[in-house]
Amino acid sequence: MPDNFVQPKDDNRDAVYWQCFMNVDDAIILVAQEEEKIIGAVCAKIIITKGIPFLAEKTRLYIGTIVVTDRHQRRGIASLLMSHVEEFSQKFNATKVLLEVMSFNQDAINFYRSLGFGYFSTKLAKKLP
Repeated sequence: MPDNFVQPKDDNRDAVYWQCFMNVDDAIILVAQEEEKIIGAVCAKIIITKGIPFLAEKTRLYIGTIVVTDRHQRRGIASLLMSHVEEFSQKFNATKVLLEVMSFNQDAINFYRSLGFGYFSTKLAKKLP
């Protein structure tokens, strides 16, 4: 999907994104390391639906990103990261975990389904001329 994703120009391209999960009480970044190299990471934030008249007030954990290097996939690393981030959400009495996955990423969808995730909503898109 080159119209949606850009190639990195430098190592710090994503720094601003990751920083929004740092130094705040309601967010977390966890990393998996092997020999001092990061091989996986997850970031998540507590979201409270509040002030929206038609939605029940609920505390949820929103997964921003989870990634494991290609070489280290299918070794249980992502499952371990998800388990620890869900443990973090218990401090806030979160009732649900939400995440977004691109519809073409069938491997990720299968992984999330194996963890017990089901469909919460459907996000549709249409390209305009």
